[in-house]
Amino acid sequence: YLNITSLKVIGFINGDDVYYLRKMLGCRDFSAENWGCLRKLDLSEASIVEGGESYDGSYYGYTTNNIIGSSMFDYSENLQEIQLPQNITAIEGHAFCGCKNLKDIVLPDSVTSLGNWAFGNCHLSSITIPRSLTSISQAAFCYGTDSNVGTAVHIKDLEAWLNIDFEWYHSNPLANGGKLYLNGDELTELTIPESVTEINNFAFYGCDNIVKVIMGEWVTLI
Repeated sequence: YLNITSLKVIGFINGDDVYYLRKMLGCRDFSAENWGCLRKLDLSEASIVEGGESYDGSYYGYTTNNIIGSSMFDYSENLQEIQLPQNITAIEGHAFCGCKNLKDIVLPDSVTSLGNWAFGNCHLSSITIPRSLTSISQAAFCYGTDSNVGTAVHIKDLEAWLNIDFEWYHSNPLANGGKLYLNGDELTELTIPESVTEINNFAFYGCDNIVKVIMGEWVTLI
């Protein structure tokens, strides 16, 4: 199994399964001579459930239903592509921290929160943010961008984006100089929807492609 480079998992996975996936992905728990070759992982038809042993030997390394747990895939030397389970509700702290070869990530429509350093040190080129996401912890994207080109952030709903609670400026994937795209179109001009009365902290921090903003008297707090 350590020679597999591309894998699709269907069904339930727990801590025992994640342990072997981490070994295949070349995570830091294992010495380099024991790493596998897995680069592409498709979990779109998998479900994370409770059970099994700790996947990294730590107190936090136990699986929880429908959650990408703390440090679940962190510091994988191999991981280049991953499709996430479609029913996950949260991605906890350090889940993908240090996955420097992971360039693109699409968050499922079920995700509501991202933990601290969830994608820190990832060098992401692009990320797709769902309408369901409402909170992002500090440093979730700290150093998590390609410093030369920034991160392309794709959203489907401007109002939903403006409702996200960004805990700190590194909670925003735009922070290191990124571009915001709405339904595939680059946003250079935007109108704040009438349904939005407040613009949260760091909502456009680092976004370097917006040159014109229109807002009406319905916006009462920035």
